[in-house]
Amino acid sequence: MQFFIPPDFQLPVAWFADAALPGVIKQYQNIDAILIDKSDRQMLRSLRKERLLFFTNHPSQAEPMIAYHVANVMGARFNYMATRRAFDFL
Repeated sequence: MQFFIPPDFQLPVAWFADAALPGVIKQYQNIDAILIDKSDRQMLRSLRKERLLFFTNHPSQAEPMIAYHVANVMGARFNYMATRRAFDFL
């Protein structure tokens, strides 16, 4: 098993993940919706072209999927570091 998998952006995979995310997060994490306030959405969009580190403080198996959603809200694609275990269901 590889310990590190370098980023390899594949647009069709990203499109599939965009479409599947709501169903996957409901099915595997029992999360009905991710609510982000309008002003917070605007702030996230303003950071789209900035360099930043995104940290979460509630580690769970849902965090990588929520981070992916936040990237979509920003209108950005970025790389993630997540535990492999978060994707065991795939």
